[in-house]
Amino acid sequence: MQSTLSTVLEDTIHLSKTRERREMSERLLYIGGSSLNKNDGLGPSSVALQIGDQAIGVDCGLELLPRGRYGFPDFSLMKSEGLKFSALVLTHAHLDHVGCVGLASENNLFAEGAPIYGSPQTNAILPAVLYETWCRGVGSDFHSSINRTAEMLKNIPFGEFEILPGVRAFTGAAGHIPGALFLIIKMPSGKKILFCGDMGWHEQEVVGSSSLPDGIPDSWLPDIIAVTDLTNPSLTRLDYDLEMGRLVNRVGESLTEKKVVIIAAFAVGREQNVALALAKAGIRPVYADGSGVRMFRTFKENRWSPRDKDFSLEDVEFIEGGNAQREKLLANGGPLVIVTPAGFGDGGPVRYYLEEGLENPNFEFVATSWLVPGCTMEKLLQKIEKRKETGRVTHVVLEDEQGNIKKRYEVKCGACHFHLSAHGGLGETVEMVKKIISRRGKKLEKIVATHGTQESKRLAMDVFRPFADSLIPGQISTVISL
Repeated sequence: MQSTLSTVLEDTIHLSKTRERREMSERLLYIGGSSLNKNDGLGPSSVALQIGDQAIGVDCGLELLPRGRYGFPDFSLMKSEGLKFSALVLTHAHLDHVGCVGLASENNLFAEGAPIYGSPQTNAILPAVLYETWCRGVGSDFHSSINRTAEMLKNIPFGEFEILPGVRAFTGAAGHIPGALFLIIKMPSGKKILFCGDMGWHEQEVVGSSSLPDGIPDSWLPDIIAVTDLTNPSLTRLDYDLEMGRLVNRVGESLTEKKVVIIAAFAVGREQNVALALAKAGIRPVYADGSGVRMFRTFKENRWSPRDKDFSLEDVEFIEGGNAQREKLLANGGPLVIVTPAGFGDGGPVRYYLEEGLENPNFEFVATSWLVPGCTMEKLLQKIEKRKETGRVTHVVLEDEQGNIKKRYEVKCGACHFHLSAHGGLGETVEMVKKIISRRGKKLEKIVATHGTQESKRLAMDVFRPFADSLIPGQISTVISL
């Protein structure tokens, strides 16, 4: 009996100390990111900032992997700590940053009454993204994944606001797509933690450059950078205007040859940039197709920061009549230019155009983004290069979304690739860090290297070494005490 009472007492004391330790904790829990043991991609972007017994999440993404596979956040880390999101902030509405919000809801990871904060653009797009992921088989409960999360959405203020009772935060424009944001949180200890989403420091047709760090007051200069964008490891600044100019010239030449030009682009941001740039260059009409049409209107009707640009829709024609309208347009042949999802060529309206145009020498397909290894657009570019080198006939096999072989096509079309990144490079991130420490008058306490391959993280940590006391790679399941 005495032994049992002693055990109960020890367990009670242990639980009390654990609870007390958790209530005093200030930690970063990385539930997303690349992992040495799983894959060497960017990983799903997702991190939780623990403040005592509460947690503020920043992003909750889904990673697209080769051969139709996905990378998911590791929610077990939150569950093992007995934590739920008291608030979740979404930096922007791309799949690798928001695709698993519904799955987090299904896993009961939101505290009662927790808001999901995003810009007006992000909140307008999110339900469609979550529906897409649900259709991909990510999640099983439609109500939890879609309906419940939609009810939790709340527009995030621009600038300073109270994110939790007694906890202040600061937001600004990230310059990646309209409504993309960065976040700084001031801890009870006084430390300020910066979370970068995807960052862009160059002008685009629909959004201006990031306001970080020039647009933040000295009182909000961070002590720690918890999330960095290492998607682009280049130390050389991307000349976006030059690359867009090359694309516009190539399209103009192809249209002079009366070709049908199909431009594959990400629906959220890239499709709008490309169509507007072509129209501005005097190429008319420019047709926009698929879900990108809705994004045009979303960006036009919702502006969050001064960096979100206003633009005209008068010079872009929308394809909203499905395959019947597409068939009618293609029946007239070239010259014709259509900008359409999806950027990888694996789904969406671009599949219709591939089926119609792969065996037609009057078609040209244009890729405009980084391509996931093994995707359809990458295969097409490789086949065309092989055809040029050997003079031999090449083929592309199109599969359906379940990976079943659909049909084998002889490649007679043309194709080319332009890199219209909306990300700043590592060199621009370094310039940002230099500005921060110059204004602070001292080094940063910590920089956590995230959202990049293992190689880009290693390079970044070498480059960041003079600017922080501590450098840490942010892998899945990493926990950092602040």
